[in-house]
Amino acid sequence: SASHMTGKNVLLGPQPVYSQEGGVHIGYLHPESECSFFGSFREVMKHFPQCQRAPKICQNNEACGSFSADDMPIHLSQCPYTPCLYQSYGCNYKNSPENLRSHEDVCSFRNNPICKQGEELNHLHKDVALALEQIEVIRKNMTKLEETQAQVNQRLEQRMKSSSFATKHTNDNSISAHFESDDPSSFSMDSVESIDDVTDQPSQKNSIRKYTHTALPGSIVQGRFFRMEASVNNKGNLLIPFHFQCIGTIGPHLGPVWCIAAYKSIIFTSGSEDTITVWDLGATDPSKVHVMEGHAAMVHSLYVHNKRLYSGDAEGVVKVWDVLDLECIFTFHSTSHICSAITCAQDILVTASFSSITVWDTDQIRQVRVVGDDLNHWVRAVVSSPDESFVVSATHNVLHVWSVPTFESLCRVETEYGSVHSLVVTRELVICGTYNKNIHLYAITRENNTIILQHVSELRGHLGTVHSLSASPCGNYLFSASIDATVNIWNLENRLLIQPLQRHDASINAVLFHNNILISGSADKSVKIYKPIKGQVAKTEITPIQSDFQACWGSGKLPPAYAVTPSSSSSSLQQFQQQQPQQKHNHPQLQKQHKLQQVQLQQQRQQQQ
Repeated sequence: SASHMTGKNVLLGPQPVYSQEGGVHIGYLHPESECSFFGSFREVMKHFPQCQRAPKICQNNEACGSFSADDMPIHLSQCPYTPCLYQSYGCNYKNSPENLRSHEDVCSFRNNPICKQGEELNHLHKDVALALEQIEVIRKNMTKLEETQAQVNQRLEQRMKSSSFATKHTNDNSISAHFESDDPSSFSMDSVESIDDVTDQPSQKNSIRKYTHTALPGSIVQGRFFRMEASVNNKGNLLIPFHFQCIGTIGPHLGPVWCIAAYKSIIFTSGSEDTITVWDLGATDPSKVHVMEGHAAMVHSLYVHNKRLYSGDAEGVVKVWDVLDLECIFTFHSTSHICSAITCAQDILVTASFSSITVWDTDQIRQVRVVGDDLNHWVRAVVSSPDESFVVSATHNVLHVWSVPTFESLCRVETEYGSVHSLVVTRELVICGTYNKNIHLYAITRENNTIILQHVSELRGHLGTVHSLSASPCGNYLFSASIDATVNIWNLENRLLIQPLQRHDASINAVLFHNNILISGSADKSVKIYKPIKGQVAKTEITPIQSDFQACWGSGKLPPAYAVTPSSSSSSLQQFQQQQPQQKHNHPQLQKQHKLQQVQLQQQRQQQQ
């Protein structure tokens, strides 16, 4: 209890506080404040100026004196020094709030134009303050919902891991995915089912597990995804006309999906977790067959090569997995930062990170070389050529071409089109997706054991950063994924857009064309599966927009933009112009100019007559 100090009306500074039993000194309390905070002398002195309960001097006039937090509102309602509402515009009248009301009605500064603007500005400030309060309430509610969702997901994962994989795997009906009919006419773009989640118990050390997935030798692929379609020829290439339709969704993941890899009918995905999810799309009922555990940080990159899966995480750790029994073979520390990209060519593994590229021998898993020169930024993409004779990397706005297996520099190109975020290589082109929403094509020329890259064309159609690229094996078609939540399908022969796909609700971070199916992973925590269908897509879905639209990021879903840049050849230009709709003079100024031109032409004809 605080000691009662009598005989003084004003007490300056903190006063000692003693316990009721024994009178032991336990700290200090400031008697001028109604706050119950007490502590050491220094703590109390530091707290007092910031204390909300401490006495404050009247904001209107110091002559009024100091008032406690409870008495201050009462004083302000009666303070005789309350200024006029229009004080900032020159009025010096002061009185009590009650008398000010009659003065403000007749104040000479009230009709000042600046004053009216100030009143409107004050109203706007109040509206903004109210909106900020509402936004803060919404943020708190969203945080609570996210915490609840995380708890539910954690309980769900724990409950899944507590059950036996063998028991669940024998019951095909409990893990089956429901997909649309194989008949293209029955496909519905608005009805997409989800695959039920099934996980496996953590494996025991040194145990060898054999899964009955369809990638094993001798397995029969029965799923609808990999059946030969009328849109594919006997060599497995797409036949024009075709279009893609979404026929299924797998997931959900715990967070945004960052990377996708595939081996035969098996799909590997990772969505902001330290695990890799395995999906079997070749079974009669496509399903989730396993969760590969072992990483201690988020998995950022995946790549399949020679029956091995390579995965890199946020701590720079790379794991090598056998894609048949899904067991980890090797683990090694590759980079000191996030392993942002992985690729393989012949017998070397290439891992990328901040300002560095590391080359490894895949047979002995030993480091061969570290490249850091001329890499002054994140190496966001690294890919190998189809024949694995060279590797291309992108760091900021610089493209490097490296020889295989020596990894010597063959070419360096500094682009003028923005930071490169994604790459893909065909037999004839190096294609890069940039931060400034465009896709650029570089022709490959081989001369005297060197490679020359020459910019030949540009594809426009996305509204934001192009995060991922994938090409068909024949090299005629390109698939691009962007932050604008769309996947665009391009014809690389005429540089025209074939079809945009809008099935995700957030940024698309990964896209992969594998065995004539298209797979996309998004920040909406889902993975979509698309299948080629014979026939053209509706014209309303591919109408180009005649403008260079800049994205205005905010709430709502971004509109599509399918503007493309034709190649420089005259034939492609004519083809592009023939496909453009006739422009109408809808703008009043254009209409006026059009009428003026018609009048001038008519006058010229009359003069000639």
